[in-house]
Amino acid sequence: MLRVARRYLIGIALIGCFAPPLAAQVADGQPVQYANPMGELLSWTFSPQMQRELEIVDDQREKLKKLQADVTNETRDLYKTAYSGDRQEWMRKYNEIAGRLSRETDKRVQEILLPHQVRRLRQIVLQMRLSGAGYGSAAGLASGAVADELGLTEEQKRELKKKEQEISAEVQRKTREFYEQLREESEEELLGVLTAEQRRKLKELVGERFDWQQHTKAPAGDKRKSDATRDEASKGAPKSDGPAAKP
Repeated sequence: MLRVARRYLIGIALIGCFAPPLAAQVADGQPVQYANPMGELLSWTFSPQMQRELEIVDDQREKLKKLQADVTNETRDLYKTAYSGDRQEWMRKYNEIAGRLSRETDKRVQEILLPHQVRRLRQIVLQMRLSGAGYGSAAGLASGAVADELGLTEEQKRELKKKEQEISAEVQRKTREFYEQLREESEEELLGVLTAEQRRKLKELVGERFDWQQHTKAPAGDKRKSDATRDEASKGAPKSDGPAAKP
């Protein structure tokens, strides 16, 4: 358990370059926010495109690399302090320490960069977060400094969250419909090569359509039922005294 906790916490710190300061997870059916020790700004500065946009010089680049190494080392030690046999207490300790480390990391980034670089970096980070709004994500609007700057009320935040859920469901529905239409059009184009008789024969070979539910978990007891059915069928099966004769 201790080893798993260590790898898990280090993994959070090394999450993709575009991870927000709080990474949403789900635990026991409830959303949980895990603070990212890398903060909101640091990971973005290692993108070559971002470095060109901000005009980051070699001296700044070296300081940012050292900061990343320092935060990574501090995160490796974090699990020792945060680890607890009680899961809720463990998460509470982790978030408390990682949250503080996240704020310190952002502060150190701002000390390395010039004021105009920090301003532009924050603008771009906000653009990336708001880009999720096109897919129904309210995280970029309804949380943190943006919500404070816009003066969002608690009612508006709740409404944004509600809209987020509605839009997410709609996006999923439209995505499924799009891919189904694409599949049908592609299939029709391929089958256009066949003659009418060949298509008729293919239809007989394929049989009635079966929609494979890839992510559907088999109900409990199905394995026992199938085993029982197989055993029952084997009772009436003829016994073989040896290998089957070749035709």
